Amino acid sequence: MILGGIGENFTITVVNLIRTLGLLGVFLGVIIESVIIPIPSPLIMMGAGFILLSPDLGLTDALIQLFLIALVGAFASTLGAYIAYGIGYYGGRPAIKKYKWIFGVSLDELDIMQAKFDARPGAIPGIIFALRAIPIVPLSVMSLIFGILRIKVQKFTLWTFLGALPRCYSLAALGWLVGRTYAGLAEAIDFFETITLVIIVVIVVVYIIYKKKLSDRLLHKIEETV
Repeated sequence: MILGGIGENFTITVVNLIRTLGLLGVFLGVIIESVIIPIPSPLIMMGAGFILLSPDLGLTDALIQLFLIALVGAFASTLGAYIAYGIGYYGGRPAIKKYKWIFGVSLDELDIMQAKFDARPGAIPGIIFALRAIPIVPLSVMSLIFGILRIKVQKFTLWTFLGALPRCYSLAALGWLVGRTYAGLAEAIDFFETITLVIIVVIVVVYIIYKKKLSDRLLHKIEETV
C-alpha cells in the first residue's frame, strides 16, 4: 500500500506538470517515469493526449499536435533509456562474470550472441524498433539487455527514438480518444506490461534451470566415462 501511495503521488505530480507546463511537462514526466517505477508507463503519454488536446479538435489539427507530443515523448524516452542501458553496458558484464551461476550465461556466450548479431546488421535495428513500439513491452528491461549486449550507442539511440515515436503517438492518441477514462486504460496497459515482464523472468529462470540440469547431466556422463 505504501508503494501504491507513492506511485499515486508521483502520478498526480506528473499530471499537474503536464497541465501547467504543456510539452515541457510531457518531457519531464517521461524522464521521471523512466527513473521512478511506481508510475504506470503509458499514463504520461495518454494523459498528455487527454490534457493537451481538446476533444472537439479537428482531425488534421489533432494529428499534427499528437505528432508534436509523440516527438517530445520519444526524445525524453530515449534520454531516459540511457539509464538502464548504461547500467547494463558498464555493470552487466562484470556482474555476469562474478555471478554467472545466477544469470545462467557466460561472457563467452554473450560474445557468440554478439557475433551472430554482427553477422546480421539489420537484426538489431529491427528488434530495438519493434520492442520500443509495442506498448506492453517493459522498456527498462529491454534497455538493460541491450546495454549488456553492448549494442553500439549510436544504433541504440537511433532505433530507440524511432521505435518510441509510434509508441508515444498511439498512447497519446488513445488518451485523446478515450477522454477522462484514460487513467483506467493506462493502468490496464501497464498491467499487461507487468505480465510481459513476469513472462520474461519466468523464461529466463526456466532457461537457467534447464541449462544447469543439462550441464549436470553432461558432467555426470563424463564422470561415468572416466
